[in-house]
Amino acid sequence: VEYGSDKEFCVQIKNGWENFDRYYSKTDDSPLYAAALILHPARRTKYVQANWKKKWQRVACQKVEKLWEEYREKNSLPTITPAYEKTASQNLDDVDRIAQDLGKFARPVSQNEYEDYNTESPYEIRTTALKWWLLLKGIDGVILSMEQSGD
Repeated sequence: VEYGSDKEFCVQIKNGWENFDRYYSKTDDSPLYAAALILHPARRTKYVQANWKKKWQRVACQKVEKLWEEYREKNSLPTITPAYEKTASQNLDDVDRIAQDLGKFARPVSQNEYEDYNTESPYEIRTTALKWWLLLKGIDGVILSMEQSGD
């Protein structure tokens, strides 16, 4: 209110808010902005819940979940077996065998990867979100080629 008497300043602030609203409303046209936020391990849906108006949250989260489902149906990746599982079980010591067995039971009951992802707490990562996802999916060759090309 300190500058309330400055009409020109108030008009500029109002114009700025109108521009914000115009660009922000474009996020309704595509779920990609919300997906980028939600699929970043440091943000997830908790970021949207903490920073977006309630009326925008539900729609955005539904659109991202639909996008996730469409992508999952079209682009199922083959299951990649970690190197330690390829080792014959007779070559594993007791600790490795226990760790291997625990991995078989670590899958959440829901069997919904998107839901599982969003129930986890956000945490900081030391790489880009894209590289984090590629590492998570075991697509190391893609990361190597990205690093070599400078992407």
